[in-house]
Amino acid sequence: WGLVLLVPFLTWVGRCAAPFAMALVVAYVFYPIVTLAEKRLHVGRVAGIFAVALLIVLLVGGFFGLLVPVLWEQGAHFVQAVRDETPNVLERIRGWSHSPDVSAQLDRLIAWFKGLDVDLPALAQQALGKAPQFTQGGVLAVGSALFAMGGMVLGIGGVVSSAVLVLMIAFYLLAEFDAIPRFVRLVLPQHHEERTMTVLGRVNASLSGYLRGQLT
Repeated sequence: WGLVLLVPFLTWVGRCAAPFAMALVVAYVFYPIVTLAEKRLHVGRVAGIFAVALLIVLLVGGFFGLLVPVLWEQGAHFVQAVRDETPNVLERIRGWSHSPDVSAQLDRLIAWFKGLDVDLPALAQQALGKAPQFTQGGVLAVGSALFAMGGMVLGIGGVVSSAVLVLMIAFYLLAEFDAIPRFVRLVLPQHHEERTMTVLGRVNASLSGYLRGQLT
């Protein structure tokens, strides 16, 4: 019975501690960058954190700002290529078929693809224009789709809120990062203090060297 009660408790503790562990990793990764920003910009710790955060936001925004139009253009080219090449493929398949019914079906598909319009804005306008003509079954289908989308939105909201919580904790950890070693010394037993701090120093040197190598 003890294990039956202990497993849910440990699971709950792990879920509660996960944001703090992730925030500690984020703070550890960005601490050298924040320190460099402090020295180069001659500002305080909080200003250095905001400067690094602003730089990251600009880089991410610029990346997606450049990536989304390229993806849209590539997607449009892909759809156009599918529309242009599919009739040729279907015509080859029709040449291999000896069934009149299959040939007739392929002829209809070929004609449909050749008349296909890939103008996405026009398709959106057509969909909006036909919205009042939905039947009751269509409304129920839309309701089911909206319900599924609501669940997806709630899931995304949970991820976003967790990310915001992690970033908030990481902000405070970065602001007081230099005090963490002093706190660790306070909670450690005195006879284990020096050895533990030596091991942590070696781990820090190895991890920081690895991270600098990956970033540079």
